[in-house]
Amino acid sequence: MTDNKMRGWTANTEQRVEHLYSPFTKWNKLTDKFVKLHSKYDLPVENLENLLKNIVNKHPLESIIINPQTMKKRLTYRGIGLTRREKTLDPIYEASQYYNSHGEFVSSAKALGRDGINLEGSKNSDFEREFIIANDVATDFTKNLQSLFTKWTATKIRIMELHPSGVIPPHLDHPYYNQIRIHTVINSNPHVFWEVEGEQFQIPADGSFYWFDTGRIHSVSNLGKTPRSVLSIHLCPPLDNNDSPKVGNLIESLTQGLL
Repeated sequence: MTDNKMRGWTANTEQRVEHLYSPFTKWNKLTDKFVKLHSKYDLPVENLENLLKNIVNKHPLESIIINPQTMKKRLTYRGIGLTRREKTLDPIYEASQYYNSHGEFVSSAKALGRDGINLEGSKNSDFEREFIIANDVATDFTKNLQSLFTKWTATKIRIMELHPSGVIPPHLDHPYYNQIRIHTVINSNPHVFWEVEGEQFQIPADGSFYWFDTGRIHSVSNLGKTPRSVLSIHLCPPLDNNDSPKVGNLIESLTQGLL
């Protein structure tokens, strides 16, 4: 974890991450950090490339706002949402920006958990479940994509683009028992690196979806000369009668197409 500490993470932050898992909760920390999903979820690469072109022709990708007071943007990181909440003030871009459950911008430091654990974090899983309405960007594609997942709920579907020299700094999203994120790469280059707790991975643009554990400290960097574009989906687990997550064997669900 030395690299994370060099990037501004503290021992206290790491301790808080550990408190998301056993013995502090009933949930064990997963052994796997990175898994390729079953081929039933694969999408033709050329379809994804055409999707991106068609979307950009209608709606430009918007740079991510990292400071709501100054409206400072991270110019190397842009996105657009394919789903929205029912009551949203920003149907096209809310899913790709740092909003809280009140529809207000929050700083990237808070949204990405660099103030400790993301305070919206596990408390915000209900909010995340609201992003299920396909907006006008690519309605039919989005609805068909959502239908692939019959047990977990596909929510907050986005296209996110990281430009050359761009970095998504180390941060924590939701623990896997609240929500997971899967990605399929639309375009990339050999110098894009995904990192989870110091271990690096690369994801090819092969039409497959990949999961990596965003419930741990992770980051992405583009050291190449061309953008990295991904289709990202948040998946929320089903709930039991007590509104507790029914996760089961997550790795088995990912690799055997049981989501």
